Amino acid sequence: LGDVYKRQGHATALAARPEPAVKAAAWQDAVEGAALSNQLLSATIVGFTTAPAALLAPYVEPYFECLRSVWDNRSIEISSRIVRGLFPLAQDLAAGTIPEQHPVVVRTDTWLEANIDAPRALRRIIVEQRSHLLRALTAQARH
Repeated sequence: LGDVYKRQGHATALAARPEPAVKAAAWQDAVEGAALSNQLLSATIVGFTTAPAALLAPYVEPYFECLRSVWDNRSIEISSRIVRGLFPLAQDLAAGTIPEQHPVVVRTDTWLEANIDAPRALRRIIVEQRSHLLRALTAQARH
């Protein structure tokens, strides 16, 4: 059991390094690769998302573009981990803007409108993640 935790910690630490090439490799492993176990996938996703929003900004559009493919081609467990874990939650609200107009909220709404026919479980995760993001942005607006 100790080795499992060490491997998970190692995967998280590797993916957490704040370098564009590291983030690209972690994205590739999580989204397009199939070699990671459930636990190593989750650890890689945690490491990937441990970064300033600016470093992860290039992955917002690819995230939305890959959702249907990930959902259709991966197991429910793996696809749920990817969809939930890689949702771009770490966002900052620019001064003077309102949460509902944040680009990631708008992009999420656009995806939901364009994917009415997406599986309900996938849409539910996206709606839940949008709600988490909106709450975080609303909290930022209050301070």
